[in-house]
Amino acid sequence: MDRICESRSVDVTNSVSTTEQITVSGFTRGAVYVPTGSSLTSLTFHVAPHKTPRASATEPGDYLPLQKEDGSAAIAMTVEAGKAYPLPAEIAGVAFAKMVGNTSGMVTLTLTE
Repeated sequence: MDRICESRSVDVTNSVSTTEQITVSGFTRGAVYVPTGSSLTSLTFHVAPHKTPRASATEPGDYLPLQKEDGSAAIAMTVEAGKAYPLPAEIAGVAFAKMVGNTSGMVTLTLTE
């Protein structure tokens, strides 16, 4: 049975350089909860093999867009305020991730092992 190991609020912005880093290594599944009243309508996933130490909020580090297996498009979700969504299966095996939104906002993220 899956066990929720982490539940936290995550600051999302419309830039990979300012969006909060998330440790997803060791987790197999998760969910994103978009609060009522949020202006977020899309989330695109960017990933890195290691946590990027940032000298400033404008330093992008080495985060890359997470692509579909065939390389055709970035992994993205269309979201709506007041709803919850499972994390895309493609996030499995990733060490660190960022969710970049169409605008700034906050989401709640739960991760299970």
